[in-house]
Amino acid sequence: MIIKHDFGNTRIKRSSRDRQQPVAETLTRTLFIGFGGLLGFQDQEGSSATTLFMSCNRLMAMTSGEFVGHAPNLVLTPLVCGPRDAVDFAQKLASLGFCGRYRAVVDSLPNIHLVRQEIRATCPSIDFDVIELSGRDIRKLSLEN
Repeated sequence: MIIKHDFGNTRIKRSSRDRQQPVAETLTRTLFIGFGGLLGFQDQEGSSATTLFMSCNRLMAMTSGEFVGHAPNLVLTPLVCGPRDAVDFAQKLASLGFCGRYRAVVDSLPNIHLVRQEIRATCPSIDFDVIELSGRDIRKLSLEN
């Protein structure tokens, strides 16, 4: 999987304002929800220091206490996963206290702006956007921004 992350450690990093902050605080943890089969993980939940995988049902059943333990900065889901869609996931993430970046992934969409507008209006505390793959392989996306 080619996904760019800051695989930092606890060394001190200088920011643009020359403040010191531990690199570990800038570590990006990405939570992939509902991509098991697509990414070749056979719908298996698992994790590493920077990447977590879980099913759509697991997210919907999760409590805020469980979610805080995962502490993702970035959450990715399919736009539609079974009977649920990105609105359901955004509302669940907001109810869990998530305020980071949430990206819904879809191959193509006729009116991407309508989806963005609806979810941003529903959950304004979440940084939401849609990633349109247009035939690209999700495993080769750069998730820096």
